[in-house]
Amino acid sequence: PIFYGSLRERVLDRVLLSAEGGSPQGSTTSRFLVSTDTLEVYLHDIINVEDVRGSGAVPALSRRGPYVFSRRTEKVDVAWSEDGRMISYRDSVTYEFLANTSSGTLDDRVTTVNVPLVGVLEVIMDRYRGGGMSARALQYVAGLVEKWRGGGVI
Repeated sequence: PIFYGSLRERVLDRVLLSAEGGSPQGSTTSRFLVSTDTLEVYLHDIINVEDVRGSGAVPALSRRGPYVFSRRTEKVDVAWSEDGRMISYRDSVTYEFLANTSSGTLDDRVTTVNVPLVGVLEVIMDRYRGGGMSARALQYVAGLVEKWRGGGVI
């Protein structure tokens, strides 16, 4: 197919330099595409933690950031299949904090919701409501969460 050939040539021209400049079939390469970009991260800090924990108040949020990172992605372990129709590779990604362009440091203390824990609790509550969990099991989980409340959920 014309499209396949064209795509394959573009991959060869822009992504890979084949081993010894020969055919890619069955070869592996040590030179590959490296891309870099900048990632800006913003966090939402809960500024009324005591009220949220103590009386269940609605969290008041303050936006923090940007925390700026340079992201470098390399295609590594690049290999062509024996018939030359497929390329396999692994992405290796590294991040470097850019302090001079960030509005904060990596030592900033930020309080936020433990989203994975909230997700687990939602699943547990759905199972309880659906009859898949006993009241005793739910009380056990609630006791664990109460112990974590001092610093685990928010």
